Amino acid sequence: ILGGSILDRGTNFATRALMTRFLPVDGYGEIILGTTVLNLLGIASIIGLGQAMTRYVPRAETDRKKTETVAAIYQVGIGLSLVWAVVGFVGAEFIATKVFNRPSMTNVVRVFVLTLPFYVFYRLSLKGIQGHKITKPNVLVSNIIHPLSRAGGVAVFALTGAGVVGLSVGNNLAFLI
Repeated sequence: ILGGSILDRGTNFATRALMTRFLPVDGYGEIILGTTVLNLLGIASIIGLGQAMTRYVPRAETDRKKTETVAAIYQVGIGLSLVWAVVGFVGAEFIATKVFNRPSMTNVVRVFVLTLPFYVFYRLSLKGIQGHKITKPNVLVSNIIHPLSRAGGVAVFALTGAGVVGLSVGNNLAFLI
């Protein structure tokens, strides 16, 4: 667990250093604001479903009941995330201009809100693993695979000269893996 945490922190530091190296200050700020939008909409999409995953799935009496509970949790979470993603995509210009006063970040907001269903799936899956009280897969996914794939995505897009939108895509590719 300690090694995974150290790798996670180090990879996140390297990823942020890479972004600051290849982006102007405003561009890096736009990615941070996009991440904030993703996190807020993720909270609105998950609305306690993670707790349901850790609390009720392990207590289900039969495998069928577990499957039904997990399916219902994913349906609600991903359904809500799709609604929020559409709202965010359509309202990206409003968010960029009126909320952040940065019209140039409209496409960055769109990239982040399009990632939302994958983000919700990722978060709920981690809660499902946590609910079964097995640590290794959780550490493997959240502390090793996710940060490394995020760093790889950012590195590829940075080295190809992609701008803020490209690095936003690279940053969010980890949620698709």
